[in-house]
Amino acid sequence: MVVRADGGRRLDLPRWLFPDALAEGDVVAVRREGEGELARVELRLDRAATAAARAEAAALLGRLRRSEPGGGRAP
Repeated sequence: MVVRADGGRRLDLPRWLFPDALAEGDVVAVRREGEGELARVELRLDRAATAAARAEAAALLGRLRRSEPGGGRAP
């Protein structure tokens, strides 16, 4: 699974690390506790952040379609 981290960096991580309900475009919150060999990492689906990101993408797409002649459709 390819993951885009903060700052745009892309990481290739195994799918088994993530929650089963994860889908393309979902936002995953990461929390780390502890240090060294005893560090623990928790991954959870952030539904609120996912909804916000999808709404932002839809709004951007709508603005792009309105700004193109013909609404972005091929002639």
